[in-house]
Order: sequence, then C-alpha cells, then structure tokens
Amino acid sequence: MKTKKVTFIRNGMGFGLGYFKGDTVELPKKQADELIELKIVEPFKGAEIKIDLPDDIPGRAVLIKNGVCTIAEINSISDLTEFNGIGKTTEKEIREYLKS
Repeated sequence: MKTKKVTFIRNGMGFGLGYFKGDTVELPKKQADELIELKIVEPFKGAEIKIDLPDDIPGRAVLIKNGVCTIAEINSISDLTEFNGIGKTTEKEIREYLKS
C-alpha cells in the first residue's frame, strides 16, 4: 500500500481521525489525497529529524524540544543548564549517563 506523509492543518476529529492541527502522519495515499482536496491536511514540507538519543537518558524530552537530538550534540554543549528544564542535577545525571 502506498502512503503519503501529510501535516494536518485542521482538526481531523470531524472526519473520524484522531489527529489534531499540526500532527504529521503517514496516511494511505488515496485518503491523504482526499484530505488534501478538502484542505484538512497538506503534504509534509518539513525535514525529517533523526532523534538518536537513548530513551532513558535524563532530560531527553527537554533536549529534543531544544533541538538537541544526538549524543554528539550534547557533547558539543558546554552548559546544558542554559535550557529551561535542565538544572545542575539533571546536567550532572546526563553527563554521568554518557560516561557509562
């Protein structure tokens, strides 16, 4: 089955879909084309972001929210406490996690 990646520009609930404005998903091509015509979704325009952080690394959600998606990026940042949501304790936990 062919699929198409789309971004919802309107809430999909009224069409029996559990997606909200801003959600990006893969849909069957036929369904995606119909929703594009109805102006419920638009073809995905963004770049794919590869998140290469372990699921259990401390502060993972905050790091990703701030565009830090790899261990190499973490290692290139001298002070992680610059990110709102990462304090000295979490930064220490992250650094210790990376040493193990």
